[in-house]
Amino acid sequence: MSALKLAFRISGVAGMYLITNGRPDHSTESVLEVVRKLNGDRGVHVNAVSFDCNDKQTNEFLKQLSAQNKGRFHRCIRAETTRRRRTEETIYALLQTNYRKRNDISPNRNRTGNNNTVAK
Repeated sequence: MSALKLAFRISGVAGMYLITNGRPDHSTESVLEVVRKLNGDRGVHVNAVSFDCNDKQTNEFLKQLSAQNKGRFHRCIRAETTRRRRTEETIYALLQTNYRKRNDISPNRNRTGNNNTVAK
């Protein structure tokens, strides 16, 4: 909550991002109430990012916080990102292997399939 309080001290701020991977250090109800009072009629957009957090209550709280303050909620799960990247890399490697096999790219053959060796 101290980070939110500090952010609201900045005059002229139009929006902010709260990035977290867990529950707040105070009750969710008290955080919502404090932010409601601090924001008042300022209209600051509070966006919330759940980083690698699978706790349903925390994610629901962050959704509520962002909705209450004209912000957006984002959820980033590192494991899914890593898994997706590995899958893309695997598919790319398989495509390369298949292309090499199909076109038989080797030092002893050219594209027409003839040997590059010179008869003596």
